[in-house]
Amino acid sequence: MAENGITLMAYGRGTPFPADAAHVLDEARLAALKETDPDVRSRMFARIEGLRYGNSDLLLFSLGGQAVGLISCEARDDDVQLAFGHVLRAHDEHKAAMFEMAVRHLEKRYRIVRSNFKWPEPGAFSAAARAMGFAVVERMDMTRAVDAAHAVRQLPG
Repeated sequence: MAENGITLMAYGRGTPFPADAAHVLDEARLAALKETDPDVRSRMFARIEGLRYGNSDLLLFSLGGQAVGLISCEARDDDVQLAFGHVLRAHDEHKAAMFEMAVRHLEKRYRIVRSNFKWPEPGAFSAAARAMGFAVVERMDMTRAVDAAHAVRQLPG
């Protein structure tokens, strides 16, 4: 798939990360260092390392034959989540186009495309998502506050 000179190549889970695109992961790692929440930063680093070993599907973007960005995704049944994305700083102006290309590519195969946008520098990706009609949905919290009068029973062994 190609658009505006940008080429998208899709790699399935289990495919080793293309060695000639390692510089994109290296820059993503530097960008992730800016994340102030240690838990989020740790998850970003885990995703980056997982990409090196083919632990998720990968959409790799090239311009002039050179890798300039990536988006990883995790699919379950008819649902796919854009899990992580990074575009080289020198190509920031293409973030929205790459996001849109990724969504258009994935919606041919999946019924639901979603993202958490906890990527390094997610601003342009998030703006592109809003422009495409993505909605922000609050996640349901599966915890509950227990008052002192409430007896918490242990689960059976």
